[in-house]
Amino acid sequence: MWNTVNAKHAIKEKPTRPTTHKVKRRANSLVCLGDFVRRTRHEKGLSLIDVSKQSALFGLPISGSYINRIERNPKLRVTPDRLKALAHGLGVPVEELFAHALRKMSRDEADELRLVTRFRQLSSQRKADVWTIIQLWHSGDASKNAATRDFRSPTA
Repeated sequence: MWNTVNAKHAIKEKPTRPTTHKVKRRANSLVCLGDFVRRTRHEKGLSLIDVSKQSALFGLPISGSYINRIERNPKLRVTPDRLKALAHGLGVPVEELFAHALRKMSRDEADELRLVTRFRQLSSQRKADVWTIIQLWHSGDASKNAATRDFRSPTA
């Protein structure tokens, strides 16, 4: 009887599952190699096995379990040949991955590094196109700033 009464009045609870909490990083927090690797892998929708298979296409493969260790252990010292394999597996420039391995950097520094390394990989024509776009944006910003100054200053 006790079980029946308790069963009638019991509150159904959803079974709990372990959850992974994504930590929101502040703009000034530093990004280590493991954070960079995980973020890049997730942005590209790659599994550990995908990265491992892709790295094997360029020579020395890097195992999925080792990639996982890199992501989870910021003190792990990764050899240059493994970093090169990892860069190929992730589809990022080797220089960019080496820079992340050398030191932690802010998200802004990481984004700037990413931009510069991608720019270096462009053909001469594409570099000229990007440079033209930047100059147009910069001239537009300068025009807006001048217009704002003129509007605020009646003597200008």
